[in-house]
Amino acid sequence: MKNIRGCDIKPCCASCFYRNLTQEDRVCRLNGMTVDSGYCCSDWEMAEGLNNAGKATGVVRDIVTKEVILR
Repeated sequence: MKNIRGCDIKPCCASCFYRNLTQEDRVCRLNGMTVDSGYCCSDWEMAEGLNNAGKATGVVRDIVTKEVILR
């Protein structure tokens, strides 16, 4: 599976829009199942953040001062 920028995205629970991480485990928001990160069901949908993978924008900031280090 590739995103809109051509980056390979593995279809699994870890990359799914419907995953819900709790303190103890990973739960599917659609069916309520507790699943492993590599599990993939027929309702898999790419997480929104992964659509931006490969986008050449953004900056790197210093964690304390918030000063831009890289553009």
